[in-house]
Amino acid sequence: MQEAWLVAGEFNEIADVMGITTPRMIRKTLMVEGYNGMAKYKSGLQLATKIVKTDGVKGLYKGFGLPFIAYSPSNNIWWGTYNFSQHIFLNYTKIDNISWRKSVFYQAAGGFLAGGITCCFNHPFDTINTIIQVNHMKKQTIIKVVKELFKEDGFKAFFKGIGPRFAMFSITGAGYAFLCEYFKVGNLAEVPLEDKSLVKVEVDDKISS
Repeated sequence: MQEAWLVAGEFNEIADVMGITTPRMIRKTLMVEGYNGMAKYKSGLQLATKIVKTDGVKGLYKGFGLPFIAYSPSNNIWWGTYNFSQHIFLNYTKIDNISWRKSVFYQAAGGFLAGGITCCFNHPFDTINTIIQVNHMKKQTIIKVVKELFKEDGFKAFFKGIGPRFAMFSITGAGYAFLCEYFKVGNLAEVPLEDKSLVKVEVDDKISS
C-alpha cells in the first residue's frame, strides 16, 4: 500500500512541476518587479508575451529542471520522515492505552516534522531556481548562480527566506496529516463497543502499513 502511495506521489509531483512552472515564474517576477532596477510589467500577460518574443515558448519553462529534480524526491522524503516519526512515537506509547485523539496528535506532529525536513531539502533548489526565473534580462546558469551565492554569503545564502517557507511547509504538513488521520481514526472510534476487536485490528493494520 505504501509503495502505491509513493508511486502516485511521484507522478503527482511531476505533473505539478509541469503544470505550475510558468505561473510560478510569472508570479515570482511580478513580486519583485521594480526592485533593484528590475523591469516593471502591467500584467502577467504582458510579461508572458515578452518572454515568448525574446526566448520563444521554451522561455516560459525557464528553470524547469531544478524543480523537477528537487520536488520529485520530496514526496519520498515527506513520507519517509512521516513514517519514521510514527515509529518513534509508537516506541513510547502502547496502542492499547493511547486514545484516538492522542493518535491524531502524533500524526499531526509527524506531518509537521516531515514538512519541515522536506522544506530544508528543497529550499536551496528553490533559491537557485527563483534567481534564474526572475532575471529575464540576462541569461543565468545553475553553476553561475551557485558561484555567485557562495561568493555573496557562503553556504547560508542558499537558505535565505527559509523561515516563512519552513513555517508554511510544516503547518501544511501538520494540517494534512491531522485531517487525514482525524477522519480515518475518528471514524474507527465511532464503531460500537461490541466491535472493539475489529477496531483494534484495523488500527493495528493501519499503523503497520
